[in-house]
Amino acid sequence: MIYSMEKQKLCPICGNNNVVYNEERDELICRDCSNIQPKIVEE
Repeated sequence: MIYSMEKQKLCPICGNNNVVYNEERDELICRDCSNIQPKIVEE
C-alpha cells in the first residue's frame, strides 16, 4: 500500500491514530501495534 505522510493519520494495521513520525528514519510508527510504515509519497 502507498501512503502519503501528509494524509496518513491512522495506522493501516490497527486503525489507531496514535502514530508518531521518526524524522531520522523517515517513517511512521504506531505506538499501539508497533507497525512501522515507510514514507512513500504519491506520484
